[in-house]
Amino acid sequence: MLTLGKKERIEHQVIDYLNQQGEPVFIEISTSLLNDSGGKIIGAIADIRDITLRKRMEELMIRVDKLASLGELSAGIAHEIRNPLAGMKTSIQVLAKKLTSPSQQVLIEGVLSEINRLNRIVTDLLKFSGPSPTFPVSVDIKVILENTLNLLMEKIKKLNIKIVQQYDHIVPIAFLDREQIQQVFLNLTLNAVNAMPEGGTLTISIKMVKDQDRIKEKITQAFDLAFLMENKYMAVSFTDTGSGIKKENLARIFNPFFTTDPNGTGLGLSIAHKLLEKNNAYIYIDSKEGKGCHVTLMIPMADESQNSLPEPSLERQEKRK
Repeated sequence: MLTLGKKERIEHQVIDYLNQQGEPVFIEISTSLLNDSGGKIIGAIADIRDITLRKRMEELMIRVDKLASLGELSAGIAHEIRNPLAGMKTSIQVLAKKLTSPSQQVLIEGVLSEINRLNRIVTDLLKFSGPSPTFPVSVDIKVILENTLNLLMEKIKKLNIKIVQQYDHIVPIAFLDREQIQQVFLNLTLNAVNAMPEGGTLTISIKMVKDQDRIKEKITQAFDLAFLMENKYMAVSFTDTGSGIKKENLARIFNPFFTTDPNGTGLGLSIAHKLLEKNNAYIYIDSKEGKGCHVTLMIPMADESQNSLPEPSLERQEKRK
């Protein structure tokens, strides 16, 4: 109608909307006028394309390049900061033994607190720039999720948050690093809980992924041959009823140091992305401001040869130390 009304063609106009699952879909529209042999306008032609996959791939390319370059920079900065921090902390601790008045002790404790905070940021930087080696094993995702919820249950109850678990009747065994995936789950669950300070609902779901085309539309990673195998991944989702993410912030959430939390370092999702990448897992986040947040992980399943659940070996534990 717009093309016919203004008698102008439209080129590559992108519109987005939420589908029935509450997920954003991107459509590109191009139109042109249709003329008869005498040049009279008799209608219009529209070319409508679903470019959701292309948009996600473009976002991924930008994100991966940015994370790679920032990772190298962060490693150098972190090492340069950590050594002076250690010296400062030691000096302040020595000074604390000599300054005994209450007012002096308050100042000393304040300085030590800030040094410890900086040290935590440096530690997060090092985790982001060079995560620990990955030791994938067969793991029961339900158990890892249960452990995660137990760790945060006191805060969950305090904030009056309802937990809804929607798991497939049969949940397959996953194949990844047990400690690293727990760190990811902990980060995502904590983000969801913090987004609902007045209470709400956190829904955690585990579903088998059978539709290959569906995966390709959703995953924001380059695809390899293993990715084309049917029933290779399961989807683990965290959906909260919090305040959601502003549209202008959604593209920045994986950027190191980006945060809207005054007490956060802005490295949680960056580290989660790195850890998932090392485990051949994938993440995407959909959100609308005021409508909560929907985070989905695609977790690799164990094949038949990996389907047992061994305890971590002594050798593996020693490597982690």
